[in-house]
Amino acid sequence: MVNELIKAIAVIASYANEAATKNGKVIPGTRTDVFMQATKVPVYLPLSDRTMQFDAKGLCVAGC
Repeated sequence: MVNELIKAIAVIASYANEAATKNGKVIPGTRTDVFMQATKVPVYLPLSDRTMQFDAKGLCVAGC
């Protein structure tokens, strides 16, 4: 849906009450994992205590 309706150039994925990562990797089968596989644009995970910066093309340039 994000590919056709929103036409985003990048996405920060976040689902409430879901542990999406373990040891720095996405947990297979989570909603985040499924979303990342279905999305055609780069997907970034929010990182605690980090501020991410993006350029005009949606590429993460700092805090990634």
